[in-house]
Amino acid sequence: MALAVFFFSLMNLGVKLLPNIPVFELVLFRSTIAATLAFSAIKARGMRAWGNRVDLLMLRGMFGFVALLTFFYTLQRLPLASAVTIQYLSPLFVAAFSVILLKEKMSPWQWMWFVLSSVGVALIKGFDFRVSGWLLGLGVASALFSGLAYTTVRKLRETDHPLVVTFYFPLVTIPFSAAISSFDWVTPQGWDWVVIAAMGLTAQLGQYFMTMSLHNEKASIVASVKYTGVLYGLLFGFLIFGETYTWQSFIGILLVFSGVAFNLLTGKKAKKVNFKGD
Repeated sequence: MALAVFFFSLMNLGVKLLPNIPVFELVLFRSTIAATLAFSAIKARGMRAWGNRVDLLMLRGMFGFVALLTFFYTLQRLPLASAVTIQYLSPLFVAAFSVILLKEKMSPWQWMWFVLSSVGVALIKGFDFRVSGWLLGLGVASALFSGLAYTTVRKLRETDHPLVVTFYFPLVTIPFSAAISSFDWVTPQGWDWVVIAAMGLTAQLGQYFMTMSLHNEKASIVASVKYTGVLYGLLFGFLIFGETYTWQSFIGILLVFSGVAFNLLTGKKAKKVNFKGD
């Protein structure tokens, strides 16, 4: 999941560097590259591309499409760190959905560490007048649908290979994004193509490592690692886009890392206890 967060952060940077390209078009390019890479990997392994639980695979694709679309929209219109921190409320939704839908158990301590990380996210974001109610709502919606997508991926570990799961995501998004993009097409120029290619590649790597993590560990544990992506948003925002931060941001960083670390330790300890039968 740490690798997934790193590659997704590079994808976010690519989206931020392409404010002239419409959101649906960026989703289309990202999905086309991802579908090509995933299908090639599936064929190279001699696997069946269409999967076993088509209903869940399609549902995962739809959840991911809404999450990606709303996230890209906020990325283009908000400071990078603000857009990332709002969307990174998704681990809370993952934790809730994993308990409700997957019947995974979470200790009260784990909930407390999630709250601690969320407070850290709030402090990092601070009180930013550039974040309107509309954009805040879209960011929260993106986090919610990301949580649903993560939970569906976790469920699919029982039936389908990670490569098949990552293939279905762009398979679902391409028809929708292509149809809408045809009404507002902007042809990329020069350097735009390099950024688009890098965005597609890093997005696919992020999807693959995220799916692998959710196939091999409880969603409530690995999802907390996603909070560390806030730090990449802060770093890229400061170095590349000249965004500034307050002392609250640095306290928030400490809270985010503390929440993640304690949640991982608590989850692993609980796993060992359950394994011993205590």
